[in-house]
Amino acid sequence: MEETPASQKMAKNDLINSLEKISFEIPDRILKLEGFILKGNQKELLEIIIFRGFSSSTTHPIEIDSEKK
Repeated sequence: MEETPASQKMAKNDLINSLEKISFEIPDRILKLEGFILKGNQKELLEIIIFRGFSSSTTHPIEIDSEKK
């Protein structure tokens, strides 16, 4: 399994956090992100929905931690 460098993971988290903040400020809109994850030589569909400051993946399990913002 190929590892993603920590700096790339942090950049992705910063992007999601920024979009969650925008979504919180504009609560009557839904943001839908579509993309893919590389697993070996295969592309796997990734879809994330952000609504009222909360994000959820419709295609992959997410880490749930009530202590994290």
